[in-house]
Amino acid sequence: MTKPRVRFAPSPTGPLHLGGIRTAIYNYLYARANGGTFILRIEDTDRSRLHPQSEKHIIDTLHWLGINPDEGPHIGGKYGPYRQSDRLDIYLEFINRLLKDGKAYLAFDTHSELNRLRKKNKSFLYSKHNRNDLANSLNPDSPYYQFRNIDSISKLERTDFVVRLKVDQPIPLVVEDFLRGKVTFAPTTLEDKILLKRDRWPTYHFADIVDDYLMKTTHIIRGEEWLPSLSVHHLIYQAFGWKPPCFLHLPLLLGPDKTGKLSKRDAAIYGYPIFALKWDDTKGYKELGYLPEGLINYLSQLGWSPPNVSQREEVFNLGDLVSNFTLAGLQKKSAVVDFEKLKWTNQQHLSNMESAEIIDEFRPFLQDFFKVYSQKEVEGIIDIIKPRCSSASDLTQEAKMFLNVPDIDLSIARKVYSDHWTEILDFFELQISDNEDRTKIKTILFAWGKSNGIPIKSIMQTLRIALVGKLIGPDLFNIINFVGVGSLIERVRNAKAITPKIM
Repeated sequence: MTKPRVRFAPSPTGPLHLGGIRTAIYNYLYARANGGTFILRIEDTDRSRLHPQSEKHIIDTLHWLGINPDEGPHIGGKYGPYRQSDRLDIYLEFINRLLKDGKAYLAFDTHSELNRLRKKNKSFLYSKHNRNDLANSLNPDSPYYQFRNIDSISKLERTDFVVRLKVDQPIPLVVEDFLRGKVTFAPTTLEDKILLKRDRWPTYHFADIVDDYLMKTTHIIRGEEWLPSLSVHHLIYQAFGWKPPCFLHLPLLLGPDKTGKLSKRDAAIYGYPIFALKWDDTKGYKELGYLPEGLINYLSQLGWSPPNVSQREEVFNLGDLVSNFTLAGLQKKSAVVDFEKLKWTNQQHLSNMESAEIIDEFRPFLQDFFKVYSQKEVEGIIDIIKPRCSSASDLTQEAKMFLNVPDIDLSIARKVYSDHWTEILDFFELQISDNEDRTKIKTILFAWGKSNGIPIKSIMQTLRIALVGKLIGPDLFNIINFVGVGSLIERVRNAKAITPKIM
């Protein structure tokens, strides 16, 4: 079997979103699983929509995720250049080849004339059925018929033309897709697509096929939105007499409401980003403190299952994914993005990390703690709180209780207030002051409560409100054992001070 060469070919028109990342992941996994090559190609032929920061965002995202290309514009390779704007001479060479072979022709129709025809006939297609009535080099009645034998556009001084593919497909075009099987296109739907625009830039369709051929791409793994383009891409392969690669169109990623493709609107509604790295003023998953492993793990299973179906809920690192990945595991059904499941997946990866590793990964999130605690103490804090955290942002939030006396939620304090409130706080303060070994505090508190008829629940809730400020948080006695005596006493006295407000 020939080792696969696959490519991720984004257009640099904005941030790299989750759908694009998933496509890159599948290409990367297939290449790595089969000892192949993963290529990054920047498809920047749509000059009107280019964003100056987009290419960097794409490359930085792949680097952060750890799915680094083997060839690309930033690293080179034997089949470059890998940015389409650097390949214009190559495209012209292949345009001339099609003109010489009679597989393409010059069309001089103006935008206004074509718009008039489309307005008159909404199903208008520029094709073999009407090309002899239009302004092109194939129409014997046209003044442009004189250019019918042009084999190089460099011989023309005028620039008011495009180059179109000459499509004479008499029967349905049947194309194979790995996931969908045979896809059929009726002859009446096939158009003489533009290959070269008036500005001498190639269209996406043409540049894409030429590049895939020259870069020896064996498999095209891309989004379902490109499925309608499969006909013209195969027709271009036919025109050159080239064998097409294997095509595979991935299912769409749907937003949580399942009504449409994942979008910026979903991000706004659900409060989660749809890209990995910051874009403009919007934080990505990296800036929110997610792990690249968690994001890859989650996205890889939106449309793919490992061979053992019972392992769908398992946590996979990148090596596991490579070992398990096959194209046969890909699914046709659209996948729904569940941001809470993404959060859960990241939490599993975070919990499996050693606290020292978490510090190395997320040190910028934890700088304030190193002003107060040693490395060993910060590791201890993370040991206590990490089972409750889905991201580094959660770590920072949960760890605040170790830095400052927390604000008490008065509405919750009122719900747990009892006649024993002050009594419990007084007894706890006394024990904290008198007992150097705080590991005994739990036993002392429970025995005292039992002998005085004070429910354990009341003791625990009162102390949690005093020490944490709310009823949720890590194990209370882990906090008691970790926080300094002075801070514990300050928290207890703060809780006593608010007693008149909650009685």
